[in-house]
Amino acid sequence: MSPSRQYRKKGSITSVAFCKLPVPQRHSDNPRKAESIVKQNQIPPFFFCTDRGGLNYADDLGHCTEVQQLSSAVDTMLFYEERCRLVIITRSLLLTQYQVGEDGRVSRVNQAKLSVAGDVAEKGIQDVVWAGPGILAIATQEKMIRLLDLAADENYNLSLSSAGGELISRNDYVYTLAYNPLDRYLVV
Repeated sequence: MSPSRQYRKKGSITSVAFCKLPVPQRHSDNPRKAESIVKQNQIPPFFFCTDRGGLNYADDLGHCTEVQQLSSAVDTMLFYEERCRLVIITRSLLLTQYQVGEDGRVSRVNQAKLSVAGDVAEKGIQDVVWAGPGILAIATQEKMIRLLDLAADENYNLSLSSAGGELISRNDYVYTLAYNPLDRYLVV
């Protein structure tokens, strides 16, 4: 492994997400432009956030630009490939979706405040994974898994007690998650 580029920003980096952009229909008849976009996706551009709330766009050519200044630090950032969106959850529990243009520009599409119990805002979200197309599973140190269906704009809570009665202790909380898309298993 060897570094190919270095990007310096003030503060610590808290999240990184690669951004695989589709070839736009308007370039499908322009082979040179389509080839450029395909080549860009071989080493895709990426977004990263700092602990100061800076959302930055960078590519393998050494370009690095702050595209947004958020109100608080970012706990989680994922790329929603089917809709070409960046999904961000901040420390203040604000979930924001940004539409990503082929040039890396972002525009806010949707924003919602997550409602969670306890001191999650102080500790932060523990883990977030994709649990199907457009579905986020979120671990918040509670006795439940929070599921957000971004495509349908709906949310659900799955209680640990409903998962297996005698298998779950009263002291069990959800700290981390993993999803197997082939078998459609969510491990908690």
